[in-house]
Amino acid sequence: MLKTDILYESSVGRVLLYTASYEGESVEMANYNEFACISFPIRSAFNYKAGGFDGILDTNTILLEAPDTEFKIRKFPIYRQDITVSIQLKMSGFHLIEEMQKQQKKVGSIRRTPDINCFLQSFLRSLHLKTDQRDFAFGELLEELLVPASPFFDLKRLNHEQGMKIEWAKEYLHDRFSEPINLEDIAKASFTSPFHFSRVFKEKTGISPYQYLLQIRITRARQLLKRGYPVVSCAYQVGFNSLSNFSYCFKKIVGCSPTEYKKSNISKIR
Repeated sequence: MLKTDILYESSVGRVLLYTASYEGESVEMANYNEFACISFPIRSAFNYKAGGFDGILDTNTILLEAPDTEFKIRKFPIYRQDITVSIQLKMSGFHLIEEMQKQQKKVGSIRRTPDINCFLQSFLRSLHLKTDQRDFAFGELLEELLVPASPFFDLKRLNHEQGMKIEWAKEYLHDRFSEPINLEDIAKASFTSPFHFSRVFKEKTGISPYQYLLQIRITRARQLLKRGYPVVSCAYQVGFNSLSNFSYCFKKIVGCSPTEYKKSNISKIR
């Protein structure tokens, strides 16, 4: 049974939460989107068909749909409760959708980065906060989606067991990013040998476990800097053991120093 709830709504878009529960069988359904949509499988894996697109979507992907799209999906019962978050865009001009349409596609998928996962988590946590904080977190998420993304791609194969193990590993990294973590810790959390885990993780996410962890730390630091936190405090809060190492990694990933970033991006929202 599929259930739909509205999590958030503004002049820009509406955020929907889709949940479904199964008892050991795949579920097939057809539907139609009036608006352009950006969807994030949270605990979900499904085959999606629309137009010429026929691919597997899971927690490592973002689904992009142009307005007026008819589609069919077949959901896999990997999780007891299947969860997907979808943004319906009320306004036109979103560059990812436009780029997809330039390629004469109604549907596309892009790889989901640790940065986007961080901002998505922050937005979902903000739903219990004040209106201005929810609006700010939603704006941050959309702003992150405006950053030039990886090329559109289709996932044709999905190993259910591997998918779950990678998801456990990502949850572990997002929950414990501020702690000292090594490859053995992450592999253990996903019940996999370190060598095998590293290869599969990179195959699924596009980057190594260490790079994924590093990007989470830098993204969380960006969020703290925007809110006015001192640079030194940010470095240690997100898991770096020295200011110099933090500054080096931050500049390598973001393109400027933490101090420069803070001056350019500090927000009124604390």
